[in-house]
Amino acid sequence: MGRDEGCMAQIVDDQISRKHAQIRCVAGRYVALDMRSANGTLVNGRPLTG
Repeated sequence: MGRDEGCMAQIVDDQISRKHAQIRCVAGRYVALDMRSANGTLVNGRPLTG
């Protein structure tokens, strides 16, 4: 997801990077991954790490 028109989930907001984050299913669980966005990615108000 991000501002880029090629993203499956486009979010038009200056705080969002062109390619901001991904949500993937890994071993039957959904995980959020930051794509080295300039402002980071928050989940439930907490920054993603790792």
